[in-house]
Amino acid sequence: MRGLIFQKNNNSRDVPDFSSSLPEPKLAKDHVLVGVHACAINHADLSPYFGGVTRGFPRVTGMDICGEILSVGKDVDHWSEGDQVLVDPVLSCGHCPDCSESRERDCPEFGLLGMSQDGGHAEQVAVPAQNLHRVPRGVSLVEAAAIPLAFTTAWRLLQSRARVSGEETVLVAGASGAVGCAAVQVAKLAGCRVFALTSTEWKAQELKSLGASRVFLSSEDDWQDQVLKATGRRGVDVIVDPVGPVLWDSFLPLLAARGRLMSCGTLGGSRADLDLKLVQDHELSIHGVSPGGRKELSRVLALISLGRFRVVVDRQLPFQRASEAYELLETKGIFGKIVLTP
Repeated sequence: MRGLIFQKNNNSRDVPDFSSSLPEPKLAKDHVLVGVHACAINHADLSPYFGGVTRGFPRVTGMDICGEILSVGKDVDHWSEGDQVLVDPVLSCGHCPDCSESRERDCPEFGLLGMSQDGGHAEQVAVPAQNLHRVPRGVSLVEAAAIPLAFTTAWRLLQSRARVSGEETVLVAGASGAVGCAAVQVAKLAGCRVFALTSTEWKAQELKSLGASRVFLSSEDDWQDQVLKATGRRGVDVIVDPVGPVLWDSFLPLLAARGRLMSCGTLGGSRADLDLKLVQDHELSIHGVSPGGRKELSRVLALISLGRFRVVVDRQLPFQRASEAYELLETKGIFGKIVLTP
C-alpha cells in the first residue's frame, strides 16, 4: 500500500515520507475500510504533538479524508460497500456526557486521525463507523476532503463559542487560509458585517466573493487604522485569529469594548505577551477554540448541501508531490485547501 508516513527522526518542520510498502490496515468489528480518494493537508500533519494528542511512530498522516467504503466490520450497520463517505477526524467514545454535549476533546478516548491512529494519506484507512458522514450533494470527493477541520473550526469559534449576532462586526485574520475562508462564510451567514485581513490584492477579490464586505491588506502599514476608520473608531466585536499570539499586539487594540478574540491556531507561536490592562479596561475576552465535533460537522454538511457555503480548494496534487504541497502551505501562496490524492 502506498502513502505518506511520519518517522520518529523527523522534526515538526519535515514533510512526511512517501512509501510504497505500508502495511494494510486491520479492520475492527465496529470500523470500516475506506479506499481513499482524497485527503487534504493541514499544518498539524507536520507536528508530532498537537492539541494534547501525541503522535505514535511511525504514523500515516492525514486528517481530512474522503473516499469509498471497501468493506465493513461485522458490527457495522447502515453502511455498505461502495458508499461514498466523508470522515470526521475527531476520535472519541461517542456516548459519554462530553461527547453528547459536543465536547469530544474532553472525552477520555479523544484522539485525531493521523495523530493517535493512522490517517488518510494512504490508499486505504480503517476508521470507526460512527465517524462517517455522507458526502454533501453537489460536492466532489476532492472538495469534500477540504471540509472537516476547516469548517468545524470556523463554526465552533463563531457559532458555538463567540455566538455572533447580525449586529456585530467580525474581522477574520489569515482569511485566505482554509479556516479563514470558512469563517468569512460562517460570519456572513450569521448576518455579521465581515472584514477580512489578507496579504495580496488577488486574495482580497476572492474573499469579497465569499462574502467579506471589506478586505484589508496586511502589507499596508496603516491597515489597523483602516479597520478602526471602517468602524467609526469603535472597533470590531470579534477577531478570528488562526495565527497565534505573535499578532495580538496588533489585534487587541482593534477590539470594541467587550470584544472577543477567538484563537484557533499557533502558527506564529504559542506563548503570549499581552497588555493585560487593555484587556481589563475594555473587558475583552480571549477564547481558545479547537475543531468542532460530530454535531457541528453535521450542521455544516447540511448547510453545504443547501448551497450556503462554498468549499474552496486551491489545488489537487498526488501523494508523491506532498513536499511541494507543504512548501506552498508554508509560503502562504495558496487560497483555501490543498488536497492530496493517491
